[in-house]
Amino acid sequence: MRIERIQDGTVNYLRVSETKSDSYSDKIFSYQEIPGFLPVEVRCINGSREYLYDLSGKISLEQYLKKETFGQKECKKIFMDLIDRMKTLEEYLLDGRNFVIREETLFVDPVTGELSGIYQAEDRKNPVKQMGYLLEYMMDKINQNNTELVFFVYGMHRLTKEEGCTLERMEQYMAKSFSYEQEKDSESQVPGTKEKEDRQNRTVAVPIQKNVFLKEYWLPILIGLLALAIEGILWHIGVFTKPVSKNPDFSKLIGVTCFVVGVSAYGIRKTLPENKNVTDIVVSAQSDSIHKMCLIPQKGGTPLIKIPYFPYEMGKIRITQDDGQIYILNQECEEMICHNHTRVVPWEIVSLEDGDILHIGERSYVTEITC
Repeated sequence: MRIERIQDGTVNYLRVSETKSDSYSDKIFSYQEIPGFLPVEVRCINGSREYLYDLSGKISLEQYLKKETFGQKECKKIFMDLIDRMKTLEEYLLDGRNFVIREETLFVDPVTGELSGIYQAEDRKNPVKQMGYLLEYMMDKINQNNTELVFFVYGMHRLTKEEGCTLERMEQYMAKSFSYEQEKDSESQVPGTKEKEDRQNRTVAVPIQKNVFLKEYWLPILIGLLALAIEGILWHIGVFTKPVSKNPDFSKLIGVTCFVVGVSAYGIRKTLPENKNVTDIVVSAQSDSIHKMCLIPQKGGTPLIKIPYFPYEMGKIRITQDDGQIYILNQECEEMICHNHTRVVPWEIVSLEDGDILHIGERSYVTEITC
């Protein structure tokens, strides 16, 4: 099978030649347009069949990957569309394995982002492996600075290499991750949410009030003045004067002064305002939604794991909190991680609830989440 792009006047075509089959699928695609597939014209030249696919209004996958707006959401849509196209073929009693998953046969509508491809009865291959090859191609084309996109592509590629991986497993992986994004997007669209976010994670500047010194320090100042007044009264009534010679009794003066100064200093220290910066007050984003969490072992001999803060990392396992909801992320941990007996594949984000069962290697825990 030979694939090439040609131009006939102002119209671009994808030409697939050097095929010989006159199949049932040729008749289906010749007489109607199937959603998600390029319109095709079948020609017979010297006993060989040639397929001309109309590329009007489409751009190549390579061009689409280079767009600045291409991110994790758009990448997920590509693979969801691939699976959907194979399901569409089954509705027409065609084999989904004949959907050609190659970078040069996939095209995208630049406005809607809808994926279109081709069907070839002679090209029957394992779709999971073909998706793995496509992901390897995308690794070199995507923006490497987009962390979420890179994690998704590498996570999907790792999934395709697992033994027994199916399209259903890939669909579940994408659905879980996609539902997490949709939840965050919907929260951002709720009226008042933006104002709530604006109130979070910021430093509030409080203007310094006039006479704040007197308002904060009046009590310690009063204690100091009272101590001086007591010294003056005692001197005036002759407490520090010798009764016979009428000379100053310095030993008594020093002793009483030390006592008064000590007592007044202690009082001043206790009444001083706390050392705080009145101009910078930090408002935490999670001040109203922080939860406490711990992992309780199901078997004896395994230590309890307390999660004192978020985000919290245990090797290559990362536990985070977002607006009151707790998530676990598998960062390619060497041990197998299972959530409620379902494996958590690398770079998959899974929501944790109170009472969930978490397996890490051979250890088993019950998740306990409290406010």
